[in-house]
Amino acid sequence: TDSSTSEGWARKTNFSELTDDPIQATVRLEVARSHATRMIENGIKDYSQWFPGNENIVADSLSRDDDLSDSALTNLLLSLNLPQVPQKFHIVPLPNDISSWLTS
Repeated sequence: TDSSTSEGWARKTNFSELTDDPIQATVRLEVARSHATRMIENGIKDYSQWFPGNENIVADSLSRDDDLSDSALTNLLLSLNLPQVPQKFHIVPLPNDISSWLTS
């Protein structure tokens, strides 16, 4: 959902349920630790903030306006002068190939 954060995922996930496959539980724990390490090392703060529906323009637009190009969507959001959009905001497309330390 628009309000999900990685912190919320980490808090809600039980990494040691007795019914879990031990390999899956270990992998989830490794992913959570790696993610937390990157957040700490890069000074990233992860939090969500709720906005009423009519003020939730940014999240709604980012998740639903897939008919706009990245530059058109960036320009639209910047033109609205919303407090949630920093002046240097821009959308960066994902690379064609994504590699993961989990599979290497």
